[in-house]
Amino acid sequence: MDRERPPTFSPALPTASFQQVQFVDTFQEVVLQLLWLENILHFSQGTFNLALTVFHRLLVSVKVRETLLHCVTITSLRLAAKVNEEEELIPRIKDFRKHYGSGYTSNELLRMELAILDKLHWDLYIGTPLDFWTIVSPRSFQSLP
Repeated sequence: MDRERPPTFSPALPTASFQQVQFVDTFQEVVLQLLWLENILHFSQGTFNLALTVFHRLLVSVKVRETLLHCVTITSLRLAAKVNEEEELIPRIKDFRKHYGSGYTSNELLRMELAILDKLHWDLYIGTPLDFWTIVSPRSFQSLP
């Protein structure tokens, strides 16, 4: 007797959509973390924007364990500050840890910096949505009559 086979579904689609939802939730959590950080060290908005972009690029390229999300977020902010801020405004690791990453040792934050830089091939100079807006917005207003 021939039994009819039940229809088969590709496991790639449900898994992919689950991963996408998980990615969106994770990214939203990081955005909220950065928004709620008190800007004690007076970083520019561009620095926070670059931190989000660095985090997004990292999250797209590797899977980050949930237990490391906060450390990666804080480290992304520190790397963004190193790229965007004036040299005298970049906090020492001790000061940065005191205000933003007290749950981590200096060595943990420095190792995370190296890991992120390695995964992103040491390329942190990337355009952000804020950069795009800054370039496009004045040109748009100039073309108005």
